[in-house]
Amino acid sequence: MKIKFSFLFLLVLPFLAFADDAQPEIIINNRILATVNGKNISVFDVMKKMDVFLTRSYPEEVKSYEKCYQFYSQNWRQVLNQLIDNELILADAEKLQIKIPDAKIRETIHERFGPNVMASLDELGITLDEAWQMIYTEIAVQQVSWFRVYKKAQDKIGPQDIKVKYKDYLTHNPPKEEWKYQVLSIRAKTEQLGSIYAQKAYALIRNEPLPFEMLAKKLTEGDDVDPDITINVSDEYDVEGK
Repeated sequence: MKIKFSFLFLLVLPFLAFADDAQPEIIINNRILATVNGKNISVFDVMKKMDVFLTRSYPEEVKSYEKCYQFYSQNWRQVLNQLIDNELILADAEKLQIKIPDAKIRETIHERFGPNVMASLDELGITLDEAWQMIYTEIAVQQVSWFRVYKKAQDKIGPQDIKVKYKDYLTHNPPKEEWKYQVLSIRAKTEQLGSIYAQKAYALIRNEPLPFEMLAKKLTEGDDVDPDITINVSDEYDVEGK
């Protein structure tokens, strides 16, 4: 495999005072960036991959040349490395004889680009064949990754292994109780008066739980409320038990 790196974006912006109506433009110097297993990866290939991502994730920024240029400049190398990795994984997929049904690719294309596929592809500047290959590559990479990584993990780790590890985790990290509480305080001039209102409060919540704010309101409603009684409700506290 031979890989060579070269990338050039030139952003032409209106910089003269009389050029108010000039539109910014991104000029691409297309060239081969890498050759993987006999397949060339060009600047256009990298751009198309980034354009699809931009359209899906940041559609509002696609029409901004400045933001597109900034995105290209910051992410082209990462996307190029991804395309290189994908080509290597595709070669692995051929060895594993992984088959992807056309119906699966067709369904994913419609999910990705919407019901009017051709109009969406024209807007992105890619052909149906290119979109087909993109989706095929994505699915193939997912399946190879599953086969090489997740399947091996599943073969080595069974339900009993997970159960043992979970018990071991609980032993070293026992669950903790969490308590939430509030305090309703009743202040009175005499102990007897305070006891009377405490019994009233208990009678109100014995059969039906009430928020303390509502309980305090009920205890202080009516014409027979003792003027020497004071009822306060604290904030809600969180306490972690053992």
